[in-house]
Amino acid sequence: MRSFEEELLERVRAYRGTWPYEKALRKRKVWVEPMFGEAKEWHGMRRFRLRRLWRVNAEAMVIAAGQNT
Repeated sequence: MRSFEEELLERVRAYRGTWPYEKALRKRKVWVEPMFGEAKEWHGMRRFRLRRLWRVNAEAMVIAAGQNT
């Protein structure tokens, strides 16, 4: 019995070895991942200070806004 999403999963698996996929991974390594590391190290995002989902989201948005300026 196949999963409902199995057809989509097969398309994604086929895309993994292609040149555009590898290019996107290299770009992510340079642009996206260092931003997460910066947020964790410099802005204290290893643990959130606030509790409740909406407060955590608000804290993350404030930190992200500060990073993007």
